[in-house]
Amino acid sequence: AFEIKSWFVDKGISVLGPSELLKKQDLYRYRVLLRSKNLEDMRQWVHMWYASYQNRKVKVAIDVNPLFLD
Repeated sequence: AFEIKSWFVDKGISVLGPSELLKKQDLYRYRVLLRSKNLEDMRQWVHMWYASYQNRKVKVAIDVNPLFLD
């Protein structure tokens, strides 16, 4: 979650976080919010970041326009 800021810094995407959430089932959880004026461009950049993500010990969930932030 921490290197995500440097990945999106020059792509017109604001990175809010990471914010540490409560541990759930003995796992640490973080939330990172992304903001951009162009949703389609942001989706493409997130897709490229996710495709290049190498750390397989970490689960990543992506929710576009979430209704709730738990």
